[in-house]
Order: sequence, then C-alpha cells, then structure tokens
Amino acid sequence: MRDRPIGVTILAVLMIILGVWTLCGGLFGLAGFSLGFIGTLFGAGSSIGAGFSALFNLVWGVAAILIGLGLWRLMSFAWLGTVIVLAIRLIYFVYALIGPPGVDWIGTVITLLLLLYLTRPGVKGSFTG
Repeated sequence: MRDRPIGVTILAVLMIILGVWTLCGGLFGLAGFSLGFIGTLFGAGSSIGAGFSALFNLVWGVAAILIGLGLWRLMSFAWLGTVIVLAIRLIYFVYALIGPPGVDWIGTVITLLLLLYLTRPGVKGSFTG
C-alpha cells in the first residue's frame, strides 16, 4: 500500500468535515424551506431561492464527502475533483479581484497553495490511475 502524504490526509479530513457540515446545513435549510412552503398554503411568504440553495448544499455536501473519502483512499477521481473545485474557486477569486470589492485574500492564498501542493509530482503520483 502506498503512503498517503500528510497534506492529503489533512485535506481529506477537512473535506469530509466540510461535507458533513454542508450536508447538515442543506438538510436544515430544506426543512426550513419545507416548513415555509407549508406556511404559504396558509398565506405566509416563502422563498423558492431558499429551497434551491438548500438543495445545492445537499448535493455539494455529498460531493465533498465523496471527494474527501476518495482523497483518503488516494483515488484519482478525488484528486481531479479537488483540483477542479480549487480551480473554480481561484477563477471566482480572480473575478472578485477585478469585480466588486470584498476579496477574500486568505481564501485566495489558501486555494492557490492547495492547487500548487496537489500538482506537485510526488503528491499527484500518490493517486491511482
């Protein structure tokens, strides 16, 4: 069995925690949306956007857990999924740099460092083909 780099271990655990956290947020959001929807039957207001947001959180939570488990087992899909997610985040941060103010500099630097770490030959070579 190959040795898992310590950085990948930390990233896997953090992805699983993030996934569980996001999944719980999605479940609570969906429960709140459902209760709000029931309230509309009796004349109360409800936001359809809250339902879509909760559904997105559910999907993202499951995806993050699967990626985290894949990183733990050094699966190639997890490496690719993590690189894609980090690249999308980086594109968003670049947009935020040229767009409205409020750039998350710490998030940008962390994202860039994670991308650089994951693409190092030793780390990338740890994942199965």
